Order: sequence, then structure tokens, then C-alpha cells
Amino acid sequence: MSATAVMAHVDVLPAEDAADGSELTFLPQRAARVSMYLQAFNGDKLPKLAVFDLDYTLWWGDCGKDMQAPYTYCRWAGILDKWGAPANPYADVRGIMATLVDNDISIAIASRNPDVASVTNLLRTIKFACKKGSMSIYDAVGNPAYIQAYGSGGCGGKTKHFTALHQVTGVDFSQMIFFDDLEENINFAERLGITSVLLRHRIGLTWESMIAGLVMWRSKHAVSEAEAVATAEAGEAEAKDKV
Repeated sequence: MSATAVMAHVDVLPAEDAADGSELTFLPQRAARVSMYLQAFNGDKLPKLAVFDLDYTLWWGDCGKDMQAPYTYCRWAGILDKWGAPANPYADVRGIMATLVDNDISIAIASRNPDVASVTNLLRTIKFACKKGSMSIYDAVGNPAYIQAYGSGGCGGKTKHFTALHQVTGVDFSQMIFFDDLEENINFAERLGITSVLLRHRIGLTWESMIAGLVMWRSKHAVSEAEAVATAEAGEAEAKDKV
């Protein structure tokens, strides 16, 4: 993979982190780290749909409360809310979104934040570069029906959200991978058969958690395939015995 391709998946540091010039040494190290993780997407099976929570998963805080629309991009400070407060995504989010798009993995949202207008505005404002050019997370999701943002309606975790996503995407739960910072949501998703990754609160989505999810998903599918082969072989053996 070329250096240019790797750097396209590495975010520029926020202005407050770059004030002392430390980014001059940090960015090459970060590029090397990202390059290593990008290899995990090569030459192996991948899930069909990556589903993300929003608050404290893609960004800090509660969108619509801790930060409010409209959101705007400022060259020197990144994304700001209506009061001028920062509303940037976590550092690895843009690169991960670009990698998902580049590998034709669909993206969806499962959030219990009911402020759809604020959430949608922020998703439109967070942009990244990928093989298809510059796009926002909202563009990457593509279909508005893939954004399920509302209260749980009495259902445990986000069962209602995933049922809706299954219906609109046609993707089986076993082909989904899910990221959230609340253990309750993870537990209910796992019961549906969705490979789920619990994120560290206020750390959010990172390359490490993304790759951990891929490893978990592949491990489950390797077991499923092995069981299917064993079942088929047992069936063949039984048929031969009857003959």
C-alpha cells in the first residue's frame, strides 16, 4: 500500500494537540499504525454491514445536548457547533469510515438519540477522503433508512433498531458487526447473533476496536463453516452406511 493511500486514512490532529509541533513526529508513527491495521481488510472474508452507535462511539458527548446544530467546519479548529464548541469525531473515525467504503462494507447507525435533525446535521458535516473521493458519513450511509435513531420503545437494548435494519438492508444478523459504548446494548445485540464490540467510554471507536471486531467476526464464521462441513460429512457417511 502506498504512503499516499495510508495517509488518506490518517486524520490531521486537532489544533489544540498540534500547538507544540508534536504532530511532526506523531503523524508518521500513526501512519505506520494505520498501515498495519489496513492489512486486516485484505484477502479475507468481511462482514456485509457495520453498525455504529453515535454518542461516545463516533464522537464525544450527547449530540443535541452537549453540542447543538447547526455544525460547521472551520479549517483551523475542525467542526464547531452553533456556540463555537468543538464537535469533532474521535481521531480514528474518518479513516475507519474510508476503509469501510473502500472495501464495500455498508454502514448503518443504531442510536437511541432521538434528535434526528442534529444527528443528521453532524453526520453530514464529518467528511473524509476515500477512493470514491470526498464524502460525509451521511453520504457513506447512503440510505436514510439505514439511520435508526430513536428511543428503544421498551425493547431491550437496540433490538428494535436491528430488526428495522435487517428489514431494510436484507442483511442477516450474522453478517453484521456492531460497535457501542454501553454494555446493555452489546449484550442484546449478541443475543441476536450480531458480532458486537464494547468500546471504552469516552474513547470511542478506534482502529484497535475495529480490528478486534473483525477478528471476532471471522472467528465466529470459521467455527460456523467448520460445523457445516462436519455436519455435511456426517450426513454423507450416514447415507453410505444405509447403502
